[in-house]
Amino acid sequence: MKHLRNNYLAVMLAASALTLTSCEDELLGGFSEAETAMSDRYLAAEAALSNIYRIVDNTMRDSTLRATDTSMVFGARVIRTGNTILIDFKPGVIGLDGRTRSGSIMVTETNDYRQAGGVLAVDLSSYVIDNFHASGIMGVENFGSDSLKLNVSRLAVVDSFELDGSKTLIWMAGFKTATTDDDAYKIKGMATGKQLNNTLNSSILEPMVIDNSCQYRLLEGVVDMQFAMDTASAQTSGSIDFIKADGCENLARIKIKKGETELTLARQFFGF
Repeated sequence: MKHLRNNYLAVMLAASALTLTSCEDELLGGFSEAETAMSDRYLAAEAALSNIYRIVDNTMRDSTLRATDTSMVFGARVIRTGNTILIDFKPGVIGLDGRTRSGSIMVTETNDYRQAGGVLAVDLSSYVIDNFHASGIMGVENFGSDSLKLNVSRLAVVDSFELDGSKTLIWMAGFKTATTDDDAYKIKGMATGKQLNNTLNSSILEPMVIDNSCQYRLLEGVVDMQFAMDTASAQTSGSIDFIKADGCENLARIKIKKGETELTLARQFFGF
C-alpha cells in the first residue's frame, strides 16, 4: 500500500491528536478543501476524546489506586485525595502513539464509577498534548448493565476546533475484569464540531467498535457528517467509514458530497 502525504496532512501530523495520512494522491480542489479540513479536525478531536476516556477509565479501574490511593497509569503519576483524582503527566510522557502528554487531568468521582450511579467530572484545563493546551469538560455516568453515558463540552485539542458531543458506551467485555487487555465496547451518539463560522454535525450510523485486542483499537463504524460552511453554496454532506473488512488495520474512508459532486479520500488513523 502506498503512503503518500500531501502538504496539508504533513501539517496535521504535528497538529492533530489523530495522525491522518493519505493513501492515495488526491486532488483537493474547490468545495472539498474546507470540508476535508473540517473532517480531519473532527477525526483528530474524536481520537483525542477516545484517548482521554481510555486514560480516565484505566485510572478509575486501577486496582493499585483503589487500594493505596496512588499508582502509575500510562506513565502518569496518579494520586487520589478523597473523591478527587489527579492524573499527572508532568514534565511529559511519550505515549504509545508517539504523542507527548504533559500537565494533568483532574477527575472528580461521585459514587463508584464502576457501579451504577457512578459519575465522573473530568477537567482538562491543565492537560497538554504536544505543546497544545487542551481545554474542555468531560462527564461520564454509569447507568448500569455496563452502559455509560459520555458527554463532552467544548473539547479543544487542535487549532481552534471545538467538539461538543453526547455518546453512549455499551461495554461488550472487560469492564469488570482486572485487566484492560480484554476491553471491548460499542460507541453510539452524536457530536458537533465548530471552527470559526464552520460547523460539522455528526451522528454514528453504525456503532464504532473499540477492541483492545486490536493494535489500533477502532475496528469498525460509520459516521454521518453534515456540513454548514460559511462559503458553501449548496448542502454538503459526507461520511466516515472505519472499514470493517480490514480487520485490525487502521483504515478509514471519507466521502464528501455536494450536489452531484462526490470526493472519496482514503486515510490511515492513529490515536484512539
